[in-house]
Amino acid sequence: MIFLDSKRLSALPEWGSRHYLRASVSDPELRAKLTPHFQFGCKRILISDDYWSTFDRDDVNLVTEPIREICRDGLMTDDGTLHRVDAIIFATGFALGLATAPFPIVGRGGKTLTEAWKDGAVAYKGVTVSGFPNWFMLMGPNTGPGHTSVLVYTEAQIRYAVHAIEMLMSDGVKYVDVLQAVQDRYNEGLQGRMKRMVWSTGCNPWYLSEDGRNHALYPGFAAEYVARIRKFRTSEYEVVGS
Repeated sequence: MIFLDSKRLSALPEWGSRHYLRASVSDPELRAKLTPHFQFGCKRILISDDYWSTFDRDDVNLVTEPIREICRDGLMTDDGTLHRVDAIIFATGFALGLATAPFPIVGRGGKTLTEAWKDGAVAYKGVTVSGFPNWFMLMGPNTGPGHTSVLVYTEAQIRYAVHAIEMLMSDGVKYVDVLQAVQDRYNEGLQGRMKRMVWSTGCNPWYLSEDGRNHALYPGFAAEYVARIRKFRTSEYEVVGS
């Protein structure tokens, strides 16, 4: 198993990004405004070969003052300046919605998934949740890719769920429920690895939940995730016959 330390891996692309900024923008004060004050990769990366040079144009201004209000004719910033605009593009990121279930899901003992996730969304390999037998999901907690197609993850999850369902049908099993200790150990390992990832370097990305932890992304290569979920192991589950 290969563990990533993306804090170190981000050093080279960050150097390249700063070099490209110097080559694209001539004004040092403007370059300072365009330079993020957090580690490369902490937030989603915008890749462009002409984005920065746009700010060197005479008809383009970069305004970094906070917006006080939206007025009839434009935007009023905190310094009292009214910026007249024709259109406003409002882009602030995403709400992942991992704190609660998208619809009522009730497990053993009447416990809801929302109650189970009150301290943060967790699952075993992003597919099963302890206390919710025979329930399999796709793209659950900590299965978001930070570097490749989401299909690599979902296809692996489908194969995993199908293996479990085939076992349920062929062996006459009533239900399977991932062991709490197995789920806890898996997620403790993920969160431990998150400390070495750029998403945890203080930029407050939308990947983080209200508890400050990253329940969205997987802290490793897609190939590693696929290998870890390749086989459904009954030893990791409570298996109850019919």
